[in-house]
Amino acid sequence: TYLDLVRFMAAMVVFIGHTSGGRLGGGLGWQLAPFMDEAVTVFFVISGYVIGYVTCQREATSGIYATARAARIYSVAVPALAATAVLDLVGGSLDPGLYSSVRGGQEAMHGLEYLGALIFVNYFWYSSVIVGSNLAYWSLCYEVWYYVVFGVLMFAKGPWRWLAAALLLACVGPRIAGLFPVWLFGVAAFRIGASGRVGRRVGMLLFWGSIGLLVGHQFWIARYGALPGLFGDALGMPDITNVYVVGLLVAAHLVGCNAVKTSFGGLLDVLER
Repeated sequence: TYLDLVRFMAAMVVFIGHTSGGRLGGGLGWQLAPFMDEAVTVFFVISGYVIGYVTCQREATSGIYATARAARIYSVAVPALAATAVLDLVGGSLDPGLYSSVRGGQEAMHGLEYLGALIFVNYFWYSSVIVGSNLAYWSLCYEVWYYVVFGVLMFAKGPWRWLAAALLLACVGPRIAGLFPVWLFGVAAFRIGASGRVGRRVGMLLFWGSIGLLVGHQFWIARYGALPGLFGDALGMPDITNVYVVGLLVAAHLVGCNAVKTSFGGLLDVLER
């Protein structure tokens, strides 16, 4: 229930942030727009956490894992891409300028961008092939490859799995590979929590301390700007240091939550519906 609550709040930050621009919402909700990157980081960490859980509890073979991942991804991706194509066709006929401005001058690729989106290759290396007006689709193109690489590490045998994982990360490029450790923070958070080694006192410290540090981190950025980036422009993400900081704090928060969940059981029962 708590994971659903956090994921829903992060989703609303992204949704309102995307619609707060003058192009769509006339500026309504602009206060949330600066926090969209942090919200996506929350998604990545929770995704790793959930995959850590299912590979320990339910998806014990490569076949079950691959089938479950494909079912969950394509049940979202295919309707989203179909809706994008239809709505862009209708909307573009009503106001072509509005839709061309979303693409930033990127010309349509006669359907190839949709094909690339279906196999999640639109953001390999430094390419950014937007599929229609669907600006938010990029995170799915990252997350799918984290599923693939982690599946190789989990289910392949012998030392070759490390080489295979390294080759996959080299294939997708530094931008996607650069955020893979943030996704792995979620896996680590689940395994630490499941080990039962974190007591209630430490859990409370992690739960509330991570919230305090996240708030403090945002105040720091507002006052002094983003933390210095790592590796220059090699990863194509000047704010990757901030992403790592937020990712670590979110992972710590989930570890703490797991340790103190009984303290909030009554409240979560009320919220569950």
